[in-house]
Amino acid sequence: MTTSETSSSSAAPGHEALRRLTPEEFRDVIGHFASGVTVITALCEDTPYGTTASAVSSLSLEPPMVLVCMSRQSETGRAVGDSGRFAMNILGEDQADAAVRFASKGSNKFDGVPVTRGEWGEPLLEQALATLECRVVEEVTGGTHSVFLAEVHRASARAGAPLAYFRGQFGRLELAPAERPVNDFEAIEDALRAGATIELGVAALRVGGLDTHELAEAQRLVETLAATGAVRAAPLEEWVLALTELLEHVISLAGSETLLDAYRRTNVAAITARLLASTPGELPLADAHRPYAELIDAYQDGDLTRATELIWARTERAIDVARHRRVAAGDAG
Repeated sequence: MTTSETSSSSAAPGHEALRRLTPEEFRDVIGHFASGVTVITALCEDTPYGTTASAVSSLSLEPPMVLVCMSRQSETGRAVGDSGRFAMNILGEDQADAAVRFASKGSNKFDGVPVTRGEWGEPLLEQALATLECRVVEEVTGGTHSVFLAEVHRASARAGAPLAYFRGQFGRLELAPAERPVNDFEAIEDALRAGATIELGVAALRVGGLDTHELAEAQRLVETLAATGAVRAAPLEEWVLALTELLEHVISLAGSETLLDAYRRTNVAAITARLLASTPGELPLADAHRPYAELIDAYQDGDLTRATELIWARTERAIDVARHRRVAAGDAG
């Protein structure tokens, strides 16, 4: 185990011989903390700025706020301070090149990078996993860095995995399976009802209000789910992925990264797939996509009552399957 002690182990209790960590020691130890990767972008006097940053954090839910730490020597940091606004672009696992590009010096960082403009003109990386448009409400100094506390005014996200940063390297974050055993009834019911509650909230906000692009993407994902379910030889994981992309797209319609994160933690797609499968590894029935197709139809038709009924019916059906499996497992035991 690597240690960088700030006290002498031979000193008597209460009389430690303290010393200051060197920058090298601190860098080595703090490098063991894995983090996500973002590109902070800003627009100042019609000039776009951008830099890679991992010292970021969510700060508050009400109001939604984030914290960003940037070197006082950073041009982007100075642009954020001067303009009072910035965008946080959360990178996906396939965007290591973008992380390296924006970590470098130079004025051509945006060359060839697809961007759109945020509400205040900030460059938003089109291929980012998520984007948040922020307004600085307070700036404080911490050592060599400026710390920006900012309110999030707009946010959006897509399905995918994040880019990770660990020990000076970019890489993929391998998530341990979070699937719950089918006989863990209380945990399954709690997760399914939590997921349904989030889905109902999104439905109340967006049923009947989807634009052409949002609706077309939802319909495309339903078609992908149907096609995956029709291939019995396909791995169950492919159906889970297709369902996950569809459900996360629906939740992302609310425009809240916090809500999407909460929904992801319920693992509704993985739980549903394994409850539908009659045996481990076997795909659900070919028509298992129909409740989701009907839900998107309800969104298109502006029928909130129908959407609510579909969400609850699907949830209760999954809970019933879990309950029966628990009973069967108890009888077998």
